[in-house]
Amino acid sequence: MIKTEESSSYTITTKDWITLVMLSLIWGSSFILIKKSLVAFNFVEVGTLRLAISFLAFIPFFLKI
Repeated sequence: MIKTEESSSYTITTKDWITLVMLSLIWGSSFILIKKSLVAFNFVEVGTLRLAISFLAFIPFFLKI
C-alpha cells in the first residue's frame, strides 16, 4: 500500500490485489489438500509432512542466504 501525502488513507495498487488473490488461493487450497491427503495418510503423517515441507521452505531464511 502507498500512503498518500494529502491524507492518512492508503491507495491499494494492482500489486496489492494480486498479492491478496495469490495469498487467498494458497491459504484456501491448503484445506482442500489436507482433506484429500487424509484419504491416503493418517493425521500424524499429514502433520509431520506439513512441518517438514515448511521447514524445507524456510531453510534459506534461517541460513540467511
